[in-house]
Amino acid sequence: GHLTNFRGVSWSDTHGQWRARLRHNGEDIWIGMFENERDAALAHDEVAKKLKGPCWGLNFPSEGTMAGAIGVAQ
Repeated sequence: GHLTNFRGVSWSDTHGQWRARLRHNGEDIWIGMFENERDAALAHDEVAKKLKGPCWGLNFPSEGTMAGAIGVAQ
């Protein structure tokens, strides 16, 4: 299996890619599918910061965002 230590990231056997998601206000928010787990974790952080603020537990609290590079909805 594919294990990860990143929050909001898991492996999809069906798609053969890493998926990013988070839970907000009782709803699962699917962020997307990614070739590598680091990109999935960065996408998770980008959405988490927008929905929950910068103090919420992030995978990379000191790194910039990459929403434009990966196509996360702004």
